[in-house]
Amino acid sequence: MIDSVGNVSALLAVGPNNPLVLATIDRLTGPRLKQAVLLDFDDSRLARAATRVHKFGVPDVITEHYAPDSPTEQTEVVTSAFGRRDIDVVIVGLTPTLSDDDGEDSGSERDIRTLRSSLIDSLTFADAALTSLTHQGHGILVIFSHSVISNAVGLDRSYCAAMAGLGTLVSTLTERAEGTGVRVISVRIAPAADPSATDEDHNSGWVRPADVASAIAAEVRTTRRNVRSTTLTLPKTWRRMMPSQRN
Repeated sequence: MIDSVGNVSALLAVGPNNPLVLATIDRLTGPRLKQAVLLDFDDSRLARAATRVHKFGVPDVITEHYAPDSPTEQTEVVTSAFGRRDIDVVIVGLTPTLSDDDGEDSGSERDIRTLRSSLIDSLTFADAALTSLTHQGHGILVIFSHSVISNAVGLDRSYCAAMAGLGTLVSTLTERAEGTGVRVISVRIAPAADPSATDEDHNSGWVRPADVASAIAAEVRTTRRNVRSTTLTLPKTWRRMMPSQRN
């Protein structure tokens, strides 16, 4: 359980190759963080992420592989993680990056896989995590999405469409979390500011992962009664606790 000053003892991260997720783990690493469980469908990415998280100072880093086309397996791997110990924070931040073996995919195949990974898989993991957190009776679910729909030049349009759709569905998670002891932190990013939505040639508007992570860590460490969700919108404006989400 998160202690009185906001220290986390265990976390679960879905999509640890996402720079925003990695930065958030770094910010949450403290004297009580003993275990981090990392989930991805690509073993090489898992290994790289595990090395980074070890360097942050987390002593016990567990990696779990999942099939991107298997909601049942995805749910089971989350349930298994909660079976080991209580988990204080779950971070869901899947990216459009495909496996290292998928370089021969056509554009349409990649679009389909991106939509599935960024929307369907994200919802599956968020649903499974919220169910486990609810049974546990405490904890925080952090989920990344986009604040608006955008077709600007240089963006991964399939990914952005999925993330905008995910943003509209977060409210259902918020409603489910009400009264359970679980908080939902919705991180809504402007598409052009998301490092996962653009390539290096269009990076002038990227948010700094460290800034995003600092805002999330501050929310995790904030204890308020009767708060069922928090919305962080970036860049430019960080809007905490949308009026419609107050009890």
